[in-house]
Amino acid sequence: MDNKTKIIAGVGVLLVIFAFAMFAFPESGYAMFNAPEEISEPDLNIDPPIQESNNKVTLYFFWGDGCGFCSKQKVYLEELRVKYPDLEIQMFETWKDASNKALFQQTAASYGIEVRGVPTTFIGEKHWIGFADSMKGDMEAYIDYCYQNGCASPLDK
Repeated sequence: MDNKTKIIAGVGVLLVIFAFAMFAFPESGYAMFNAPEEISEPDLNIDPPIQESNNKVTLYFFWGDGCGFCSKQKVYLEELRVKYPDLEIQMFETWKDASNKALFQQTAASYGIEVRGVPTTFIGEKHWIGFADSMKGDMEAYIDYCYQNGCASPLDK
């Protein structure tokens, strides 16, 4: 076998391993192609809303129809609506809507990142790719920070 054939075979093996890992280990938190998962109802018995603020906070949520992690984050976003009634949540489905996909790419570029998958969330100067319960505390702490100190809307970057 010549070197060119070995390289092509090696790349093929790596692609198979990568594809297996994406589907076998979905806990990475983001997906390009996720099967829908069973979604629980939002927990509406959460802490009372924070004090009102003059600072407006906007969250941009880019998601894909059929993405299991996106569905889980949507449930969490409903919890955030209860906890932060003044939080503006903008949702953009990117797999079926070309204009939303273009907006996602533009927003990611303004943050200096590449589009890697959904869900992706932008608030002020921060962004999160993927979703896991472990991200909730960081998101809420940053939302609190933005209410106290002000944060630009993600599209104002």
